[in-house]
Amino acid sequence: MSIRDATKPVTLNVTAFRCGPHPVPVMKSELCGANAETTINRQDFGVSAYPGLIGNRVRLTLQIEAEKR
Repeated sequence: MSIRDATKPVTLNVTAFRCGPHPVPVMKSELCGANAETTINRQDFGVSAYPGLIGNRVRLTLQIEAEKR
């Protein structure tokens, strides 16, 4: 993951993954979707603003959708 000028490896915990036909039949393609999450230490990426409001550990939640062509 890259934030600002820092790039660090992260492990994504995939909580759901599904593929199926596009909901619009004329599209004739397949869609895949996934949910994933990870927790990062924002100081590892040089983010230090608002230390009293935001903790160092931040949970990121991703929803991903892709179309197979």
